[in-house]
Amino acid sequence: MATSSCSPVQTERQLKRETFGPMVVQSIPPGADVLTVKQVGAALAVSTDTVYELCRRGDLPHLRVANAIRISREAFRQFVNARDDVGRNPS
Repeated sequence: MATSSCSPVQTERQLKRETFGPMVVQSIPPGADVLTVKQVGAALAVSTDTVYELCRRGDLPHLRVANAIRISREAFRQFVNARDDVGRNPS
């Protein structure tokens, strides 16, 4: 019988990599207009889990910076406007 040598933290990191793709290191210019998952959640009045799910599904464009997710303010505006347009134009 084999025992697992993975700690809960390692397992969580593996799950995040599988869910959001490999960690990438990209530089963000000083003063870049980006939001955190927490900020997006607060602006939408939803949980951070919901924001992570939107990113995972590809509904909300995002940038991975090491193990953090950042959303550009422009991508956030487009996301909100697209949903607002759906509400205004019922099919």
